[in-house]
Order: sequence, then C-alpha cells, then structure tokens
Amino acid sequence: MTGEILKERLIKRYKTLADVARVLSTSPQALNQTLSAADIKTGFIEKLAIAYGVSPAVFFEDTSSTRNSIEGNNNQLNESGAYGNINGGSNSVLQERIKSLQELMKEKDKSISRLERELRTSEIRIAEKDERIAELKERIEELKQR
Repeated sequence: MTGEILKERLIKRYKTLADVARVLSTSPQALNQTLSAADIKTGFIEKLAIAYGVSPAVFFEDTSSTRNSIEGNNNQLNESGAYGNINGGSNSVLQERIKSLQELMKEKDKSISRLERELRTSEIRIAEKDERIAELKERIEELKQR
C-alpha cells in the first residue's frame, strides 16, 4: 500500500493526521515522512492497529465504498466486512488483506525466532554465571579454611 492511500484512509477514518500523530506519540512531520513512502511497511500498519486497538485489516479497507451495493443479489459492504456473496471489486481488497496478513505473519515469525535466539543466549550466559558463582564460593571456602 502506498503512503498516499494510507494517508487518505487515515484522514477519512480519524479526521486529521495531527490526531493520528498524537495517538502514535510522534510528530506530525515524522508521520508525514512515513506516509510519503511508496510502500508502507507492515510494521507501521501494525503500530497503527495497536495504537487504535483495531485489526491491521482496517487500514486496507476502502471506506469510500462502504454501504454501496456491489454486483449481484444486493450484496453490501460496510466497515464490518461483507454480507452475502462476495463479488466485484471486493476480491482485490481481500487479496490485499491476505497479502498483508501473510507479511505480518512472516514478521512475527522472524521476531519469534530472534527472541528464541536471545532466550537461548541468555540461558547460556546464566548457566555460565552460575558456574562462575559456584567456583567463587568454592574458592571462598578454601580461603576460609587457611
């Protein structure tokens, strides 16, 4: 997703970018710089989702088409999702959501792997320090006996 598209969706949903920047605890200038990117990183979308307590998919929804009928059987889309059969242009929205969620899963997997490596490293360091403490206690006992 481009920064321009996300910017439009944020303004539609949250009125001003200054409000969005405030919620993200960042400056409006920093937010504008992020939104000037040709491709917004999923990590930023995840940060938005966490800040607003919503699913990242919310930012992939085109709210301009909400409550408009789509092809066939009077199906409608609204902010909550699709009702009835999914036809017409909604397929591209779903594909974009799937792609975004797949990217988020990859990032989560990378984070989990990194944290597991850090945990193993910490466990090794703790074991080494425990050994060193045991050695020092033995040495203290030896010195006391002299």
